[in-house]
Amino acid sequence: MSSLPVDFFIIGLGNPDPQYAISRHNVGYVFCNFLANAISMSQAPEGAAAVPVFWRRVDVMVFS
Repeated sequence: MSSLPVDFFIIGLGNPDPQYAISRHNVGYVFCNFLANAISMSQAPEGAAAVPVFWRRVDVMVFS
């Protein structure tokens, strides 16, 4: 990822309560984790809230 500004931010919201871990209440969080893992060559550190991703010549910051 370059030192230039990020082109896009993708923000996925979720409910931290364990009862909502795999539910529609956490779909944004789950999607952002999937996206970051699917298109990033580096894995996010455990507990990281943001993952920088460079995909198809675009800098993206994925927040979950």
